[in-house]
Amino acid sequence: MSLKSAVELGIPDAIHRHRGPISVPDLIAALNLPAARLPPLRRLMRMLALSRLFTRQTSEAAAGGEEEDLYGLTLTSRLLVDDAGGRRSLAPFVRAILDPVQTVPSLHVGDWFKAANGIVTPFEAVHGEDFWGVTSCNPEFNAAFNEGMAADGRFIMDVVVRKCGHVFRGLRSLVDVGGGTGAATRAIAEAFPHVKCAVLELRLVVQGLPADGPVEFVAGSMFERVPPADAVMLKWVLHDWDDEDCVRILQRCREAIPSREAGGKVTVVELVIGSGRVRKRRRPRRSSSSTCG
Repeated sequence: MSLKSAVELGIPDAIHRHRGPISVPDLIAALNLPAARLPPLRRLMRMLALSRLFTRQTSEAAAGGEEEDLYGLTLTSRLLVDDAGGRRSLAPFVRAILDPVQTVPSLHVGDWFKAANGIVTPFEAVHGEDFWGVTSCNPEFNAAFNEGMAADGRFIMDVVVRKCGHVFRGLRSLVDVGGGTGAATRAIAEAFPHVKCAVLELRLVVQGLPADGPVEFVAGSMFERVPPADAVMLKWVLHDWDDEDCVRILQRCREAIPSREAGGKVTVVELVIGSGRVRKRRRPRRSSSSTCG
């Protein structure tokens, strides 16, 4: 929740505008917060520095004054700065993930385990319906979630295009299944303008989106039909579903693409636990000899 508070207060932006480490009194002025909030803000900043979201250093005391802690940005908190019109900022993603709609169910996981009923997830136990049912009847959260996914898409695809661009070379068309408002797909279209890009999403998500850009939006369900293309991309999709549903989604994707020999492919972007080797750090050996001068 300290991270949520930092983003909601705009602390990373305030430090960025200050152009260097800032004291808590200067920070509270920059954020236009009541002076009475100075002590708790000090505690919040110390906690965030301990979590390595910000750097912490002590300034030299002026004549007759006291030392003051100064807080600066780290590589992590720089990702939360709303520079370049928010194109690189992950602040919307943090706000979406830490929205009460998503965090409150985590407080009831123990109750869910004990309950002898057929409710599939703690989320459904709290809200009475699944995630997509909630987004369909909560426009405010739906907008925040889509904005967060767009921020994540811009950030992730910037890396994917630079590091894995070969995946998209040679394609004529691509469908981003469950691609939200098209931020990730747009990054591909800009990097590879010869690829015809489309997004398959629920009507609730794509209605009202501009139809004259580099990305075509198709309303529909990935469980029913995926538009035909050379390639299909699934970014942060499969982890939302159980094994049976994942098989159904992949079957629809397989039906949409040509054979492997003809260049058809399904690209999956996911975090996979244990997918890489964990390198053990070697402890430096102590020298058994010494040199005295």
